[in-house]
Amino acid sequence: TVSEPSNTDNGPDRNMSCAGVFNTVSGDKKAHIMLYHQYVAISGRQRWRVGMYGGSPSIVSNECSHVGMFNGLDGGKVCSACNELRKTRGNSNPGQILNKWYEILTRQLELRTRETITTSDVSGAEKFIKCSNTSLSPAGQQLKEEAKAIVDYANYMSNIPLPRGTFKVVGESSSPGLDKFLTDIAKVVKKESKFMDSLIVGLMKAATAKMLHGPNAATCDKVRSFFRLMGTFDKRCTQLASANLSGLGWREIQKLNARERKECIVLDVMKERAVAAIRRRYPDNSDGGSGKIVASFGISIDATKVVQNLEHATDYKAIVGGEFPNHFIPTDGMTGDQVQEIIDGKSNKYGKIPEASEEKFALMVFLDGPPGVPKMEVIAVRPQSNNEANEFVTSVEDAVSAAMEVTNTHPSSFISFAVDGVSCESKHVQFRICCFLSGKCNFTGTTDTNHNAKSCRYQVIGGGDLVGCTIGKYVLDVGLLRLVGVSFDLLRPVDFASDRHERSLRETP
Repeated sequence: TVSEPSNTDNGPDRNMSCAGVFNTVSGDKKAHIMLYHQYVAISGRQRWRVGMYGGSPSIVSNECSHVGMFNGLDGGKVCSACNELRKTRGNSNPGQILNKWYEILTRQLELRTRETITTSDVSGAEKFIKCSNTSLSPAGQQLKEEAKAIVDYANYMSNIPLPRGTFKVVGESSSPGLDKFLTDIAKVVKKESKFMDSLIVGLMKAATAKMLHGPNAATCDKVRSFFRLMGTFDKRCTQLASANLSGLGWREIQKLNARERKECIVLDVMKERAVAAIRRRYPDNSDGGSGKIVASFGISIDATKVVQNLEHATDYKAIVGGEFPNHFIPTDGMTGDQVQEIIDGKSNKYGKIPEASEEKFALMVFLDGPPGVPKMEVIAVRPQSNNEANEFVTSVEDAVSAAMEVTNTHPSSFISFAVDGVSCESKHVQFRICCFLSGKCNFTGTTDTNHNAKSCRYQVIGGGDLVGCTIGKYVLDVGLLRLVGVSFDLLRPVDFASDRHERSLRETP
């Protein structure tokens, strides 16, 4: 049994009590005994135990009488049993065991602050890891866990080619010490204040919090947003990353998404979304003069291809994927068979619902706004057939105009709208230009120059009709473009739908 030290009770008079085989009052084993007492568990099979002498730990014989009778080698008086044990040779002498543990423990404790970890340090840590937990005290078992972490860290860092001067090299496979690594991080944080707000630091904070406070510890907004964004791409990859980076569990991601789920954007909520977009950027509806906001913005309208498919969106309790106006069919109160009947096109009420091949988006683009708020925001989405001629542009114009009245926005704030200029939209662009020139409205319509250049390229390469591409009454021979050295990348781009080539030409001085 190990006697606990006491600050008030120092035991018998030192001149009369047994000083033990070794003690921490005098002699050359003071540090040895202190480490042994703190990190090693005493086995009952040994001939000695940890006792007390002068209020400090000491090594005494199991048969110690506690009464000093002989002069000890380190001073003081010792009993007959401790005197005999001190004189024994080999492993029977506690001094041999103390020396062995002292070397092992001091080496492991030095690794906590070592600037460089060498291969011999790793080898020593690996040997210490092999010690059984029964031979170690709780503090010793904690030190063993630290040794495991250091071995893993050193093995990982030794395989990374670090630049010269990163750390002091000792041996061929040395690596920077753990303290050095953390000190370098602290230096970076002090030097680069933005680093503290980075995702890397957020992930480290989240991992540390979960280690200290359990798996339900709170994480910062940046970490939550990161894993929720990953969840929109692939569930399995998100779960894999979360397990290795101590991130959010899949259920937690689903709960956060459900908590913040907004109204489905394909519903007719253009006006409400336009009002929210203006107020998000101009919360104060007065400029101190006219009393109206001057919030310059335009509307960009374009379509994107989608997979043609009807499905039941349980999150919104509706059937989605059809062409407008059957793009959102509520399923509240319906049975599973009734929902499936609509999807299969067997419903008497809806019949065969055409599946949308594209979705047309309306994007509100502001010229300025407060810091941290994006200058673009989607205000409307409509599923439709390919290049469908409909009143979508007109509906967006009306919704934006109504939103300007609600938010007390100056009529001149709406500058223009832009579309691709396909046949179904060209007439409306012409109509809106005429209205603007006639003073009937404050905004005009335009076509996307990139799209026009792309369409012209289609005509040049494939021919717009029976006579091919013409400029006025003259036919353009595509072979002439090759003769004058026009880049083949422009004539035959990898991605015909991309506007990147036209944009780069326009931006080149």
